[in-house]
Amino acid sequence: MESAAVAKEKERRRKDRILQSLTDQLPSGSYQTNPYFPNLLNQPDLLITPAPGRLIAVFLYTRRLTWRSALASLEDVFESKLDIGRNTVAAAYDLSESSHEFVNDDMTRLLQNTFDVFSHLDFWKSDISGGRFWDTMQSSSSRQNLFHLWDMEKEFVQGALRRFSREKRACYDLSLFEGKTTLHRVFAFRGRQQAYFTLNHFSHQ
Repeated sequence: MESAAVAKEKERRRKDRILQSLTDQLPSGSYQTNPYFPNLLNQPDLLITPAPGRLIAVFLYTRRLTWRSALASLEDVFESKLDIGRNTVAAAYDLSESSHEFVNDDMTRLLQNTFDVFSHLDFWKSDISGGRFWDTMQSSSSRQNLFHLWDMEKEFVQGALRRFSREKRACYDLSLFEGKTTLHRVFAFRGRQQAYFTLNHFSHQ
């Protein structure tokens, strides 16, 4: 039985191979691998600029899809829209090889209704083998029916930060927090819970 470290290394190498396969389809100068945004807890694996003024953040998920990982992925969408910009296209590829019913999978449908682009294993393979990844990225766009949700979340977070006075800060051990994004997550938690429940309403308008 292989150790957790060995399994993690295999997962990383597989992810790197897939990332290389995707970037091989992109024009030179149109992308950046492993970009860094200081306010994001989880960084996108790929940043693409298919045209001037357009930005696509691509997340590659290799671990088995569970509710825990699905909600973490949902957090990636919220952070991307708030910290990079709501017009940023948030794209995700589920690279996990676990078998489950795609049509009836509530976790997958939740991510489909939130990410601007979300592809399951059976679909992303065609983007790689069929060379359609660049076409998929060029034709992608931000889901305008969710703009109101991102605006509400941004207003909630900004309001929470304004109310976080110096007196209240003294009650916390700030060494427990790792930068603005973690504070952002703490303040936004209550509002984000509500946003999860209203997500279907916005995504189906």
